[in-house]
Amino acid sequence: MSKIHPAAALTAAIPMPRKVFRDTAFTESAALQNLQDCEFINCHFGSITLQQANWSGLKFERCRFQSVNFAGCELNDCHFAQCELVDCHWHAGRCQRCTSQQSVWRQCEFHYHHSKAMTFQGGQWQSIILNTCLSEHWNLIQIPITQLQLLHGSAHDWNICQCEFQNGCWQDIEIQRQVASECRFKHVVLGHRHGPGQTWYQCQWLQCQLNELTLEGGSFHRNQFDACNFAASHFRHTVLVESQFSQCCLAGFYAEAIQGEKLQLSACSLDASRWSHCWLQQSEFHHCVGESSDFSYSDLRAAHLSGLPDNTLLTDARRFGATPAASVENEPALKAIADWHQTCRPGPDHLHTSLAIKGTSKYV
Repeated sequence: MSKIHPAAALTAAIPMPRKVFRDTAFTESAALQNLQDCEFINCHFGSITLQQANWSGLKFERCRFQSVNFAGCELNDCHFAQCELVDCHWHAGRCQRCTSQQSVWRQCEFHYHHSKAMTFQGGQWQSIILNTCLSEHWNLIQIPITQLQLLHGSAHDWNICQCEFQNGCWQDIEIQRQVASECRFKHVVLGHRHGPGQTWYQCQWLQCQLNELTLEGGSFHRNQFDACNFAASHFRHTVLVESQFSQCCLAGFYAEAIQGEKLQLSACSLDASRWSHCWLQQSEFHHCVGESSDFSYSDLRAAHLSGLPDNTLLTDARRFGATPAASVENEPALKAIADWHQTCRPGPDHLHTSLAIKGTSKYV
């Protein structure tokens, strides 16, 4: 049996020091193919194409990436702090357990890409495209996001806190178990060209500004909205089955031919809202207020209407089996999320540990 020299054993037990690069410009891909446990400070990466590269345990601080293409690359445990990424492209490949702190992402694109356990905090996003991607367990915290395009693909278990989305396009994407808190959506186009359209399944929306949105098609199945603002939004042919609205502003909201069986509205403002030709069988309305709400020509069979304002218009509405009172408990899974938010109040300091580690957003 061979013996290991004591000095060799001691050397093997001591971790190798991290390689540190400072103020270096990288313009050749050969030196960047396989990197592990390196640190880059104030470095520049420009006009590089990486094929099947493998990065692990890298830290970038105050670095700039300009026109860098990642084709079939894998990034694990990579961290970007106060960096700038401009005109960078990811095609296929995979990223996981990566973070971005106070970094600027501009004109970057991801195509057919898989990412998991990503955290982005602070900084800025501008003109970002995710096309036919699978993104899982993302945390987005306090980021102004302009012209984000989510095209096709899937987004699962996203946690979004205090972000503003402006002038973007979400088209034919499937979203599951998203938790959005104190976010604003302004001039976001929810488009639909192929397939079933946007799908939000078992998502939670808390104090979000969703006003002046136009949605054609799409589905909010078993979503919960708490203290959200839908003023002057227009939903047409949208699915709201088994969704719950609590203390929401629906003033001037226009719902046209939506499918909303077992929809629940509690303590909502329905001022000048219009629900035309909607399917609202077995829906429930509790303690809602507002003037001139209109449910004409809608299907309200077996609905509980006692919580509608007294002057609600029900012209030619189908009300066979409708009752003036209701007492149905909230769905347990959605109620658990609401209770958690009330006691925990997610925010930048503990969003990652509270949601990702405890798994609240994965509550099905």
